Amino acid sequence: NRHFTDGKTIRQCLETNPGSHGKQMLVQSLQLREIPSADYAVREWILPFMMTFTDLLKVLWTLWTQHAKRGAAEAEVRASCEGIARLVGERIVAQLADEELALRAAAASAPKDAAVGGGRRGGGG
Repeated sequence: NRHFTDGKTIRQCLETNPGSHGKQMLVQSLQLREIPSADYAVREWILPFMMTFTDLLKVLWTLWTQHAKRGAAEAEVRASCEGIARLVGERIVAQLADEELALRAAAASAPKDAAVGGGRRGGGG
């Protein structure tokens, strides 16, 4: 493809000779005699590709936007799941704490009941 070859030539020429000197060499090497000055050499070479380039930019923008939306949605789902997990964890800890208090209360009252119940049995027998 001529444009691909020209593109590689343009890139090499501009990288090895930065500034206006590179552009002048570019005009001479590509023999683009219809271009009035070296300042417009790259622009004139790129113009035929502008429609394709803008279509490519549209596609990239669309993909980036979709990715950003997906990322935001994933972040919202993650935050929601973490919130639910935190709430469930708090409720489980509260329930375990209540059960522990109930067991301690039952254990603390059991010796008193045994002492009181043992005295009755001894006195009644």
